Amino acid sequence: MKAGRPAAQGRRTRTPLPAARLNELWQAVWGEDPQAALSELCALAKSERVKKDLNARKERPDLRALLADPRPKVRKNAARLLGALYLPGDQSALQEAIEHEDTLYVLPSLLLALGQGAAAAGPFLREFAQKRAPSSRPEDAKHEAAIASALSAALSRADERPPLPFLGFSAPHDALLTVHRGCEALLLDEAKERGIALERHPLGFFQKDADCAALFSLRCFSELLLPALPGSRQTPGPAAALLAARPVLCECLGEAEFYRYRLEVRAGRPEERQALRRSLLERLAPLTFLKNSPSAYDFELRCEAQDPPQLFLRFPGADRRFAYRKAAVPASIDPAVAAALVRFAKPFAKENARVLDPCCGSGTLLLERASASPCAALVGVDVDGQAVLAARQNFAAAGVVGRILHQDALRFSPAAPFDELYANLPFGTRVGSREGNDRFYAGLFARMDHLLAPNGFALCYTTQKAVLLRAARKNGFFPAAELRLEAGGLSPWAVVLRRKKGAGAR
Repeated sequence: MKAGRPAAQGRRTRTPLPAARLNELWQAVWGEDPQAALSELCALAKSERVKKDLNARKERPDLRALLADPRPKVRKNAARLLGALYLPGDQSALQEAIEHEDTLYVLPSLLLALGQGAAAAGPFLREFAQKRAPSSRPEDAKHEAAIASALSAALSRADERPPLPFLGFSAPHDALLTVHRGCEALLLDEAKERGIALERHPLGFFQKDADCAALFSLRCFSELLLPALPGSRQTPGPAAALLAARPVLCECLGEAEFYRYRLEVRAGRPEERQALRRSLLERLAPLTFLKNSPSAYDFELRCEAQDPPQLFLRFPGADRRFAYRKAAVPASIDPAVAAALVRFAKPFAKENARVLDPCCGSGTLLLERASASPCAALVGVDVDGQAVLAARQNFAAAGVVGRILHQDALRFSPAAPFDELYANLPFGTRVGSREGNDRFYAGLFARMDHLLAPNGFALCYTTQKAVLLRAARKNGFFPAAELRLEAGGLSPWAVVLRRKKGAGAR
């Protein structure tokens, strides 16, 4: 969690679920209407603490009996919870339930739960896949697609082979770089500096026959995607595109009997994405060298446009730019955004600067600043102990020397002021409260004489621009440059602030 201010100033912490509430939900499972309680427990069971608690309860084996409940939605949610809590003893009950289940929309949850048994569930799942006859009724098509997807995912878990390692790019490829909105000019500036020519594309920036290894020298883009078919537009069907892309899979992942993929659809409204996903999975099913495996995959198949579908390949192991991110905390800044912010502030930066982040979170802004040019000192401060541990771990992984202090930024008194200050401030939407953040912003700028050298600057990142500027101006700081971005579903501002007016916003 981005912190750097005391809890009394509005920092929103994630409090543990009260034991009484967990007990209440558990008792409701054995009541007359357990459906809602089962659903809520499914979400809570993502916590290892809750999972361990529930699996230790004496009634835990009785959950299996709910797989035979006369109400389909209760059976479905019981299967989901058993999947979340999976113990080897659940396997036989889940197999029996699958064999007797006659409600189509319940089957995917049962199959996914059984798939948690990995290799042990493999023989049953393969036999089930061979002998089951799918419904041919048009009204059942949606459920059959969900069953096929769940069965594929469960079977992929039964395959003990670990994900294939990325081997590298041995040939030029057409490449698409996606970028957070607002960072486009910064990426182009970075590319120009490195002698890399990029073409604008509706989905980002495109380069034909690119040296992908060279593209990964750029830090301001979000992802590198390879078109499943060469060129910036695609018209053949998805199966043809993936057949054409098979040599790329062999190049990047090596020769294999099959490749496991995860399908990510980002085109259209939610209901359109669901329909397109089902359609794509159905059309890709005949390709025996591909297996749909959302939880353990060799590459991601990305659909970024709808009409016609444009398919791209993403290899998770290819991007090592931010490999230092061994740990993160809630509301951590995206590293590509952090890199873009550092570049945005580049006209004001200097060599061998002393750099401070007063609410450093997992240390990403400081590490991206260190990658841009040499720094005489890097200091991060955060009131959140977990953030401090995460930042120290990331600094060690990056091999960067810096000081990460577990301290309240409003009480931090450095021996000497800093040249540059970077801050991903609490927004009030995800961290803290608007009232608490008002006080924190005001308190931070009231202490700038202690934190920032007379000719220094502060780069602040927040959705609460008006609050920021009010606190800054009250203490003699004015915006020298402003930039609006889109990241994480929000539209924050990056503002460079100095003690006197700069050349104007850009």
